[in-house]
Amino acid sequence: FSATVANVSANATVTFSMRAATTAGGLTGASYTTIGVANSGTTFTQTKAQLDALGIGTGSNRYVQVKATLARLMGLTLPLTTLP
Repeated sequence: FSATVANVSANATVTFSMRAATTAGGLTGASYTTIGVANSGTTFTQTKAQLDALGIGTGSNRYVQVKATLARLMGLTLPLTTLP
């Protein structure tokens, strides 16, 4: 997984979470696992081996869903996008 983080203020971060399932319908029952945090101006990357180490079975699951959550130092947290 790779995502370029841009146009995020200096006092904010983006937390990426992922879930995987063998069917699209199975995503609903799967739990999100946090895969890391990124700041603006960076490319966030996790390899298959890193995702497997976090317990996300990307190799055996055909469907993956990623959630990006914006957090600011003020404590405000907003989900940005969920990609099927």
